[in-house]
Amino acid sequence: MNFNARKTFKLAHSILNSQRQTARMATSVQGLAFQQMQMSMKMSGNSLLMDGSAIEESQGNSLIEASEEGDDDT
Repeated sequence: MNFNARKTFKLAHSILNSQRQTARMATSVQGLAFQQMQMSMKMSGNSLLMDGSAIEESQGNSLIEASEEGDDDT
């Protein structure tokens, strides 16, 4: 492998590693946001089911509909 090919390979490898790290950070931030939502719902007297759907007695199904609309960024 010549010098330029080696440098290109190292750069591509470095970019892939940084993308993996970014994906891991995004996943952990998403998990923290979910935990924060769980805590705030518990504090306000609402319950959150394990699958992420919310039950709110005072406002009906508005939180469930809002969470389904926001799930497009998978």
